[in-house]
Amino acid sequence: MCSSDLRIYFAKLEQKRIEFDYTSNSGYRITKCLANPYHLVIRNNNLYMVARLVNKDEPWLFIVSRLGNLKIIDQHFNEQIPPIDEIFKDTLGSFIGEKYNVKIRFDKDLRIVMEQILGVLEPDIREVEGTNSCTAAFTVSDDQYLCKQLFLYGKKVEILETNEMRKLMISMLNDSISIYKD
Repeated sequence: MCSSDLRIYFAKLEQKRIEFDYTSNSGYRITKCLANPYHLVIRNNNLYMVARLVNKDEPWLFIVSRLGNLKIIDQHFNEQIPPIDEIFKDTLGSFIGEKYNVKIRFDKDLRIVMEQILGVLEPDIREVEGTNSCTAAFTVSDDQYLCKQLFLYGKKVEILETNEMRKLMISMLNDSISIYKD
């Protein structure tokens, strides 16, 4: 652990607020964020701090290596820290966002693979009678990551619901194919 990790860890134990600067994925720098640290967790090869920004309702994720000017503030917070498994309940990766009730159809020969990929989402998987396919219904909050995972299986997997998820997949597929058009 580096010194930032340790300071976050002890701030969480003592339920003390922290202040930090943060650089987003797009390079935008946010200064003097005030937050209540909840957890440190490794997801998708990054160490994340899960924290609730003061004046926000939901926890956010911050890549620890992108934090700067970290300070422990002499202010205690008195709130129930949600369990880590509750925070990541509907995710496959490291994104926490809008939740979608998704339904997909896939070839039966992919059942074991789909059970492995979607297992943490506790999907309701059912065989479609008289066909060579199954459906899976589940809730997910990292829509782009799900589409990336399903993309690998081509026409053997189709998003049936929601329309937003179908449109996202179509957009991502069109983006990919656009570089191969003459």
